[in-house]
Amino acid sequence: MIHLVGVDHMIQHNGYMNNKKRVAIRAFQDYLREQIQATGAMLLAEEFSDDALRMNNASTATVKQVADEVCLPHLFCDPGRQERAQLQSSSSVRREGYWLEQLAPFQDCAVLFVCGEDHVSTFQQTLAAAGLAFCILSTGWGKCLNPTRA
Repeated sequence: MIHLVGVDHMIQHNGYMNNKKRVAIRAFQDYLREQIQATGAMLLAEEFSDDALRMNNASTATVKQVADEVCLPHLFCDPGRQERAQLQSSSSVRREGYWLEQLAPFQDCAVLFVCGEDHVSTFQQTLAAAGLAFCILSTGWGKCLNPTRA
């Protein structure tokens, strides 16, 4: 089962930190810890990449930090710049197909997957078309950090 959590990407890293963001990240990470217990997640995966960390002047991915703390594997599923060039597209459909490929080895275990809120509805369609079980746990995390989305 893939458990989806929709976010604004600002909450996925420690770049551009201020007190409001620090508080939001703490609450988000607490929520992830609770959901790991509730769902029995064996993997934390996310629509994020090492390139995304660098582009946001960040040193820490908040989801990976939780995975490390609770000793679970973590997986960046979004293609980096090089992979995007090989895909020859930054379209959501191709990117979501790429995420699905990354998650394929873990289809028999509970996965907590964090993605941009805009992808929740389309990625659930991708998962359904692939015959994979999924549920939407929540959306809206980090919206308060982006004035255009709040």
